Amino acid sequence: MWEWHCTVPVIAVIEALLIEYGVLNQWLNRDTKFKKAINFLHSRGVYGHDHQAELHWLREYRNELHLFLKGKVQMHDGSPMNYNRAVRALQATEEMLREHWQRQERAA
Repeated sequence: MWEWHCTVPVIAVIEALLIEYGVLNQWLNRDTKFKKAINFLHSRGVYGHDHQAELHWLREYRNELHLFLKGKVQMHDGSPMNYNRAVRALQATEEMLREHWQRQERAA
């Protein structure tokens, strides 16, 4: 349960940030799925391939975690490693969105 209560909300914040950034730029709508938002913002140069891969890993981890809680996947080891990974990705995402926004402002 700890994984669910701590890690999934961090990943949900990342998802909301990406989608809202896409909405703010009029690239996406609020119904956009997480996977599409990850790929689309990457294609717009918001972040590189490594961060795109990390976001996909977190998205897949979140999806598998729901299965774990249903008793179908044995993946929780009791350490906060994946929570820390999600927090680092959130911090990096916020920074990349800020930097991209500033680049757009300078270009305008």
